[in-house]
Amino acid sequence: MRAAFVVGSARRSAGALLGTVLAMVAGCKKFTGPYMCADGYASCVNPGQNACETDTTTDGLNCGDCGMVCAVGAPCLGSSCGPAAVRIAQSGSSALVRTNASAVVWSGSNLSATIHSLPLAAAAGATPAALVMDGLSLGEGHTPFAVDDASLYYLASISGTSGGCPSGGCANLVQVSLANGARTTLLPWAALSALLTDAGIPAGNAGGNFRSALAVNASHVFLLFSLQSSNVISYAVAAAEIGVAAQNGELLTKTTSTNGFSSSSELVANSTSVVFETWDNNNSYLRVVRIADKQMSTLSSNGGPFGGGIGPLAADESSVYTISSGCPCNNDDNRPYNGPPPGAVTRIPFDGSAPQRLATFWGSTGGIDINSTHVYWSTDTTAWKVPLAGGTPVAVAGNLSNGVAAYQCMSGCNGGSSQSGPTSIAVASSALYVAATGTEQSILKVAR
Repeated sequence: MRAAFVVGSARRSAGALLGTVLAMVAGCKKFTGPYMCADGYASCVNPGQNACETDTTTDGLNCGDCGMVCAVGAPCLGSSCGPAAVRIAQSGSSALVRTNASAVVWSGSNLSATIHSLPLAAAAGATPAALVMDGLSLGEGHTPFAVDDASLYYLASISGTSGGCPSGGCANLVQVSLANGARTTLLPWAALSALLTDAGIPAGNAGGNFRSALAVNASHVFLLFSLQSSNVISYAVAAAEIGVAAQNGELLTKTTSTNGFSSSSELVANSTSVVFETWDNNNSYLRVVRIADKQMSTLSSNGGPFGGGIGPLAADESSVYTISSGCPCNNDDNRPYNGPPPGAVTRIPFDGSAPQRLATFWGSTGGIDINSTHVYWSTDTTAWKVPLAGGTPVAVAGNLSNGVAAYQCMSGCNGGSSQSGPTSIAVASSALYVAATGTEQSILKVAR
């Protein structure tokens, strides 16, 4: 547990004098009894519990002291608020954000079928361009998509159809030129439905939990489909060649799991492999599919360090990067844990060598992205960065929910408070872009 919990039951005081002495010896910031908090921590969520759950040095909702709220997107650094974020557009909840060399691209629940973009240099008040308006969300709350420097890739809804469609919607896999808007149908619905049928996923099944994700490398766009029906989850990973119209595509792998936590919408790719997460008997597994020979292997298993699963995911040519957090059952004095869920950032090499924990953090997991030097990730309220080699995380944005309190574990591993929802992030050459949640629900631009 964090520094606030280290002294455990020794912090219980028999009186004010003993509390004062202990506070002086421990160098504590203040003593409110019956617990005292280590320097930089306070009991902001439920003061009566004195759980010392809040890190006031980095919490943008309690920066320096309980109730000291930073501006939206402003990081809390050393108990002081940094500069506010630039709100570049409204996005709705459950938004997905991506970047390329010149633009930030997103889809969200305000217009879930629409994918928007703005130049990276756009300032507050700029009018987003609607790249497409016929996306298929398949229950995600946004249209899943992938983007590179030349094109956008997404599932385009086919209107005027009935029957034979997952979750009530048929779609083509479409490539859209970012230069001129030209559209190429890479996989028509007949080809997509054939791939789903080959994978054992009923294309006409409107029940269950049908989800999708897209990823792209230099030559192909990849699709992950997963369908949860009763206690069985079916997965399919397919590939289509960029720029080739009306192709049949290729099924790279198919698999099933039982008694899983949920279907999956996490998919990443590099030049040689595609990576996704599966759930089996309430454990999560990281699956790697080699593109060349379609061989699938398990890179990591049994979820994250606190049982919160393996994803979200990011990847480069050598490793997969992931964040995970969850609610432990007890704190270090064997009492039910109350506070933000602890989490970790982990690097998992493709060569099978031991995973490396790069950093630890507190909060419900949001999104993850990488560049050539750092890993960036977000919780429901804060965005962070750490060098690829690991180290001390630095907050780059805070108060991402515009005042909505962070998720809190309640009574150990049995549940938690309501939360503002997961954030999504994407790193660009000069800034980090965050799809904020809570009462904010916008795309924020922050210095990285």
